[in-house]
Amino acid sequence: MKQLCDICGGKTGFRNRFRCQDGVICKNCYRIVSGVYTTTVAKLTLAELKRRYIRNTEALESVRHEYESGS
Repeated sequence: MKQLCDICGGKTGFRNRFRCQDGVICKNCYRIVSGVYTTTVAKLTLAELKRRYIRNTEALESVRHEYESGS
């Protein structure tokens, strides 16, 4: 049975979904919020994971922009 990721809305399957306290996230969102699979998300709330997702994607975009501009 496929569910939807509570962060990005993408489909999750049986093997590529991760449960948090009050929801389910996909493997890609888990990679972003966990610091490349270094932190477990089972004890975190969906609100905390969304904050981490926004913070980490902004940081990634900042680094990407710096790299592309040659700074």
